Amino acid sequence: MQSARVGEDHPVAKLVHVEWGVREISELIDRQRKLIEELQESRSDLTSAKIVLDSLIVTLTLHLQKRDQLRAMFNAEMAEVFAACRNASAEARSGRRQQAA
Repeated sequence: MQSARVGEDHPVAKLVHVEWGVREISELIDRQRKLIEELQESRSDLTSAKIVLDSLIVTLTLHLQKRDQLRAMFNAEMAEVFAACRNASAEARSGRRQQAA
């Protein structure tokens, strides 16, 4: 049996990549928030730390939008596959009934 290969341009590969990015950016946001807390405790300037946090949040928002878009594409593609399978199965059953009659 030959294994199916998914190229980088396939929606599933893109979805995996974006999911990885969402997880990584979320971790960076958590670390940046902890850093800001530490800077507040030491009464340090928070300006650049907050700018970095804002940038990370924007990047996460863009990744989440892309993830939603890719999930919709994937779900639509899977719906087509399942519909084709149902149709093929119904045609096969119909053909067997006709042969039996």
